Amino acid sequence: MNDTMKKIITYLSTILLATIVAMSVSCNNEETYPESPDLTVIYNISIANAGAQGNQVLVGTVDEINKEITFPDVDTLTDFSRIRFTAELPEGARLDEDVYNFSMGPADARLKRTIAVVNGIRKREYYVTIKKDIPVWGADFDKAEIYDFSKSDGTTTLYPDLSAGLVRGIDMDTNYVLIVPFVTAFNPASTATDAKAPYLLRMADLKARTPTPVSLDTTGIAGGTRILSAGRLSHGHIYLCNLVVFGANEKLRIYHYASPTAVPEVKEFTRGLDGIPDYTAGGRFGDNMSVELDENGDGYIFLAINRGTVPVPDPAQVLRLDVTNFSVGAATPITVPEFVGVNGYWANYRQVDGASNEYIYTSLVTSIQLVDKDGGSIYTLPMAAVPKVGNDAKVVTFNKERYLVMQTAEGEAKLHVYNITQGATTREALETFAARENKVALYTFNLKGGTANSAACLGVAKTEEALYLMGAAPGGGFVVVKASKAVKAE
Repeated sequence: MNDTMKKIITYLSTILLATIVAMSVSCNNEETYPESPDLTVIYNISIANAGAQGNQVLVGTVDEINKEITFPDVDTLTDFSRIRFTAELPEGARLDEDVYNFSMGPADARLKRTIAVVNGIRKREYYVTIKKDIPVWGADFDKAEIYDFSKSDGTTTLYPDLSAGLVRGIDMDTNYVLIVPFVTAFNPASTATDAKAPYLLRMADLKARTPTPVSLDTTGIAGGTRILSAGRLSHGHIYLCNLVVFGANEKLRIYHYASPTAVPEVKEFTRGLDGIPDYTAGGRFGDNMSVELDENGDGYIFLAINRGTVPVPDPAQVLRLDVTNFSVGAATPITVPEFVGVNGYWANYRQVDGASNEYIYTSLVTSIQLVDKDGGSIYTLPMAAVPKVGNDAKVVTFNKERYLVMQTAEGEAKLHVYNITQGATTREALETFAARENKVALYTFNLKGGTANSAACLGVAKTEEALYLMGAAPGGGFVVVKASKAVKAE
């Protein structure tokens, strides 16, 4: 081999060796290449100054794939204009700002913006979402349990005793629904509704759709145009009344049961005596009865006059009966504002939740009125603000929200719930509601049945965890709506 050929072989061998070495280095580049000194990544991050005092720490969650950072909900008293983060970052890296502005408007619940990690000449952005920890109040009507014994789907669910106007009194607490037939005389052998004794339906049976009447004792129940007409439940006690026309020298009788198994106590009121005015004609009471007592059994029973179709200048439109330790005492006649013509039709006088001297007075043909225990006017809601022919309405508070709840009677009888939370007082709440352009109910249940000129009945009961509402109307049946305390969605 000559010298020229040797030089060529040596040269090619050198090139081949260099190529092999280069290929070897290239194939192992990812494993052997040293970490960049300018790495930009967030290993973990926290809000360092949450809360009213700026001393709460909230640990965030980093989604490195999508470059998204989220945090637990932040206290609304936090200074959102100066959010400060602490973060674990690569050597030499820093956040692009010391504090960040996450300011939001009063109606805003969340804000999303970018922050950046800077390291040398490199920069990487992350999307950060901060949500206010806004409490959820009130009842969740979207997930309400419905115990339906109304005409809502025709007649298959309609409770038979409320298929016509032979039940005028119905109420509810967390354990029972009270049914008071419109009775002229009891007849145990008869299946007619208006011959039955008053009875209870257990709430547990209603939930199972197996309503089984639990009859009340009828000892001493007698007298009046109807011996029974209306009734209410209050703190485990039961109150019934007869229907009386004082011009016919009948006596008003109130029956009090200390428990479902008790024999009723009887309190009797005579025209011209016992605090009852000397009604000469048209003094008809007992179509309705409102029982508003505290947990000690102190408060009042209200009965509004029903004048029929003939206005009569009677000396008082409402009888207020004192109740002490659940026992019925003396009567006091009172008048109410705007009580004109025949507007006493099946009126009710319901105490505002949490108010010692505020009541909602309503009848089939009058506006909803906020009054005191003596009938003094506080505020009148415009007639057009809510549906007409609603003769049982109440202001209810639950889980820091305030509702106006009412039941209408005629045509398609409906249970309505309006949110009137806004307002420091009941009057302000009603005024604010009246001024609202949109007065659509928060919740409505349509009983799809109701008889003309008859009593709508609203029942309200509460536990710590749920609000119970009952709507009823003769001809429409009844429904119990259990709305649990609203909770924040996960």
